Amino acid sequence: MIYLWHDDTGWTKHEVTDAAAISERGIIIGDYAQIGDEAQIGDEAQIGDYARIGYNARIGDDARIGDDARPIIVYIIGSRHAVSYWGEDRIEIGCHHYSIKFWQEKADEIRAAENYTPEQIVEYKRYVDMIAEVHAATPGVTP
Repeated sequence: MIYLWHDDTGWTKHEVTDAAAISERGIIIGDYAQIGDEAQIGDEAQIGDYARIGYNARIGDDARIGDDARPIIVYIIGSRHAVSYWGEDRIEIGCHHYSIKFWQEKADEIRAAENYTPEQIVEYKRYVDMIAEVHAATPGVTP
């Protein structure tokens, strides 16, 4: 069972064998690919043969996983929470995930709620700024 997004009805269930629902979105799933529960796969995504996509994974529109894919991934184990970036305009810090711009403009509110120390605030601002630079320098993305 997979879930596919419909603009008018939201996420709807489809059998994996529902080739029409998959192909109408331009999604290509290779032979023997494994896709975990609650994974989200965007339109025009390509998933190569023998690729594995874990539980609750998120794959954006036009993503390519598998054959010759070269995603830019940043994963930092900070002093308080892990920080992750997967090539999209989104940063995850701890259990919070927002756009890069949000983290640059509004993150102090979250840090205050999470009781970050002044040193941790400086540390995590550096991580966000570094990821913003990586994102802006990546071909094919819109800063």
